[in-house]
Amino acid sequence: MGRLLFSAATLVISAAVSGCAVMSEEECYNADWSQVGYDDGVNGRPSSRFNEYVDACSRYVNVNRSAYDSGRRQGADVFCTNDRAYQLGMENQEVSDICTISSNYHNFKKYYTNGVNVYNECRPLYQTDEYLTSLNDYVSDFRLGALHSQLMADRDYLMLNRANLDNYCNYVKSNGYEGKFRRTDYSRFIDGMPYPAAIEATADAEKMFEDVDRAYREIDRMIDEARRCEDRASDNDDRSERDRCRNRSRCLIRERERLSENEKKEVWNYSRNLNYTGTLYHSWIDDYRKCR
Repeated sequence: MGRLLFSAATLVISAAVSGCAVMSEEECYNADWSQVGYDDGVNGRPSSRFNEYVDACSRYVNVNRSAYDSGRRQGADVFCTNDRAYQLGMENQEVSDICTISSNYHNFKKYYTNGVNVYNECRPLYQTDEYLTSLNDYVSDFRLGALHSQLMADRDYLMLNRANLDNYCNYVKSNGYEGKFRRTDYSRFIDGMPYPAAIEATADAEKMFEDVDRAYREIDRMIDEARRCEDRASDNDDRSERDRCRNRSRCLIRERERLSENEKKEVWNYSRNLNYTGTLYHSWIDDYRKCR
């Protein structure tokens, strides 16, 4: 997410610099620098673009700075409209320093700021959508036990809250162009975001299933290690070591099958208290390490 940064006299934003030459040798010879500047202005490119032309072309031709700047100023007036400023602000998009040379600079700054204000007012709606997406990944998983009920309740709350936030966001967008909107009628819903219980419940579910996946990865690593141990012992004709590694491999495979069979029950037990402590992985790994 970008942000337009204002100082007393400048509009500054970082811009990516291409690692490739912006012009070929032939393009350098044929360039109309006034038109090149105009195209850069119309497309909102930063002033640093000129330095790229110098790097690419100075060995072949003289890069006409005066013609380029003149064309870029004309293009900037096309790019730096009030409507574009507002739209870019609402999308929280980055803008180069192009509008500092536009005759509409002060209006652009005003309407961009108005747009950013709209974006910030609508952020609770965007956050709610992110939380709902996370919750929807887990609400259909009944392994979560009591935590599943908490997630369902959180989703219902967020859906209700979202309807109000959506209404408020539409209201702000309709009135934000000139910065004329009030929070009064919606403040209860806005101040309620983010919704901590929903975040905590989702984080618990994510952590729990991360631990499940982590446990499977670890036991698979142990099984693979035991099998390689068995192969090495066979190559060295070490029967005692081969049998030890084979027994370990078989024990680990049985533990993995047990884990798969009991996974739903294990997760249910750990989720009953609605407060996941992060010990599930260590509990399972301790069981695997019994295989010697």
